[in-house]
Amino acid sequence: MHNFAREHFLKHQAKQAAADAAMFGEMRQTSVYEKLFLQLKRDQSLLKQIQATSSKIEKKKALFDQYKSYVDGILESCPNVPDEIISNMLVWTVDTGDYDYAINIMKYMLKAQLNTPDQFERTVATFVYEQVAETQLKLLSAEDEDEPFNLNVLIKLEELLHTSADFPEHAFDMPEQVKARLYVALGKAEMKSMAGIPEQDLALAKKAQSHLETAIKLDDRCRGKNDHKAVTKMIADLEQTTNVPTF
Repeated sequence: MHNFAREHFLKHQAKQAAADAAMFGEMRQTSVYEKLFLQLKRDQSLLKQIQATSSKIEKKKALFDQYKSYVDGILESCPNVPDEIISNMLVWTVDTGDYDYAINIMKYMLKAQLNTPDQFERTVATFVYEQVAETQLKLLSAEDEDEPFNLNVLIKLEELLHTSADFPEHAFDMPEQVKARLYVALGKAEMKSMAGIPEQDLALAKKAQSHLETAIKLDDRCRGKNDHKAVTKMIADLEQTTNVPTF
């Protein structure tokens, strides 16, 4: 059961802490941060004792509630100072599939030029794009109806690549292979989203073809060539079905 009064108070504390941190250049001197940071260390120790990945994910989902109000306060205030709670919550929300929240944290961290937690060697964008793409590719291969793939998050991440002017230089700098995996996942997801309605399927097929071509240009070994060949044939068949001129 939610304790709305506590959540409101914690969010208010976080915003006040953010104002202080922006003045002094760090979060560590604020009591709300220190208290939650100690809680984070306890929770990380607890998570290390859990062996099963699925159980860890469920535990992170449950534990995240106690950090959410703090994160909300920081994202609203944007103190732009290093914050281990924020960086770890980026990891948690990606791990648990809370992608809309993860993208909001990522955008804040990119604009503030913050780093992923110390144990990660990847940059913020590289971490998010790689983890999301790999997870979605696994789901696309598994065909598990209980855990469907998420086309929307792939679209959002791809769209963000075209808004780089809103972020510091090199914010979205990442290995070509990582971007290629995103485009392969996009292409596969669009192919899987076809619902047997020729006009809509043709539009999806053309998007998939374009995304797979981008993937292949970025990384010739991206494993998108077979899908590209398949979707090109689909387009030819669908154009005949829908009587779309090919000139």
